[in-house]
Amino acid sequence: MYNIKAAAKILDMPKVTIRSWETRYSAITPARTETGHRLYSDQNLEDLKWLKIQVQEKGIKISEAVKQLHSSKRKPIEKVQNPGDFDADTYDKQIYELYMAASELDTERFNYLLDLNFSLFHYRTVFFSIVVPLMVQIGKEWKTARCP
Repeated sequence: MYNIKAAAKILDMPKVTIRSWETRYSAITPARTETGHRLYSDQNLEDLKWLKIQVQEKGIKISEAVKQLHSSKRKPIEKVQNPGDFDADTYDKQIYELYMAASELDTERFNYLLDLNFSLFHYRTVFFSIVVPLMVQIGKEWKTARCP
């Protein structure tokens, strides 16, 4: 858990922007201390980082980015039924979430997850540890005709 000063430093964002996105747009809901100070979780920071990228790099209005964030979170991710199908050790969750979005032809969720991974990890890590194993898995599924 991080206070607002630490969150602002980690995200390289003004504290006023973080507060505004929370109160005006209901982007996130941080926990509160007994004295009312905000405490941000790792998930809150991931969400804020994703929103920052959408607004600053992609030119999306914050209100629209928040809608996309909330709609993507309403779609539950199923549990991995056969984790042995995936080759990567560390990034199984990321691969599986992308695989499910791709298999459901949910491009909005797929793009959100891909953007999120690029914001969390180095681009080489995303490519070699997530995208390549994902493509290998899709290829295996396609070869055995288990893929739609």
